Amino acid sequence: MAVADESQKPRSGHFDIELRGYNKRQVNERVTRLAYDLKNASKSRDEATTQVAELTKALTHAQEQLTDTKSRLERMATNPSSATAMTERVREMMRL
Repeated sequence: MAVADESQKPRSGHFDIELRGYNKRQVNERVTRLAYDLKNASKSRDEATTQVAELTKALTHAQEQLTDTKSRLERMATNPSSATAMTERVREMMRL
């Protein structure tokens, strides 16, 4: 077999059969490539898991803020002339 012919074959997972089994160079290349792909997939999975954790934390914070804002708005809307509602309104106007 010619070496040039082997290097131009597409990588499909099938190995050339030689006198004593498969072509060791092809098997080693394939295993090395699979190990590299597995390492990259694991790294991508870990990065995605970290990002999910960060996004979950941000979502929880946003939900807490929304709940707080809804309760403040409800207090102001329930009795708009009370001292507490006036204080919250003035505070909100000053903040804006």
